[in-house]
Amino acid sequence: MGVSQISFAQVENKIIATVDNEVITELDLKTYLAIAKMQLSDRYKGKELEDKIRESSKEALNNLIEDKLILSEAKNKGMQIKKEYIRERIDGFRKNFPSEEVFQGYLNSNGLSISDLERKFREQIMTMEMINLEIRSKVMVSPGEITDFYMKHKDDFRIEEKRDVLAIRVRTKDELNRAMSLLNTKISFQQAQQELDSNINLGLIGRDSLKPEVAKVVFSLEENKFSAPFLQDDGYYIFYVNEIIKDKTQDLREAQTKINEYLLNEKMAQALTNWMDKLRAKAKITIRD
Repeated sequence: MGVSQISFAQVENKIIATVDNEVITELDLKTYLAIAKMQLSDRYKGKELEDKIRESSKEALNNLIEDKLILSEAKNKGMQIKKEYIRERIDGFRKNFPSEEVFQGYLNSNGLSISDLERKFREQIMTMEMINLEIRSKVMVSPGEITDFYMKHKDDFRIEEKRDVLAIRVRTKDELNRAMSLLNTKISFQQAQQELDSNINLGLIGRDSLKPEVAKVVFSLEENKFSAPFLQDDGYYIFYVNEIIKDKTQDLREAQTKINEYLLNEKMAQALTNWMDKLRAKAKITIRD
């Protein structure tokens, strides 16, 4: 092995933290970030993905420490993970790549092997199973808590009025005159759109989705009525309200699923924090410079 290879191996194996008798190395951190990046790319794109990767990088070491604490508890309980679960995770991860060659290239570029993936996915599954056992299975939300939350936050369940809006856009006065002539012959707005080759469908929208001056026009219309021509920078618009869904406050029955989910997440987050504090308190954790 050459000097440069030895130096690289030393950097990769450098211990950056210890949790009791378990070590966390630079390679562990690199592996964690490589896998996290690919898993995040399944759910996020563009700037949101960049932000999530940046956030993950900041929390990486802390997450690795917490994983070690949870894994230690899992091992103490003799928890085992079936091999087929790990294979499913690896197969799912592999599908992110267009070919086996690209997949292997990604592993090589990040200093990873299939056995590294197997180990990380085994640990991920074990960690989640342990959280399910210690947190999720013990946290419940009662009907009384749901009702109490609803009564205190009733305004949060108000749904604003929405309108299903179509539009026609024309660029010249002659096109506008033709549009108004068609609409005044009592043909449907949709037929006029087809005739004018201007099939704009804004969908079901609220007032806040529109510019204030446009919202004023659209939300003054009755159902199945079209507006007077409205001049914008890119032409004349004629708006049509296909349907009006009046504003309302969801009743308890409609809101209870959302409330239950919110309270359950809040309780689980607090229970997880309390549990991690206990695990940290009884462990010896050292972070090295």
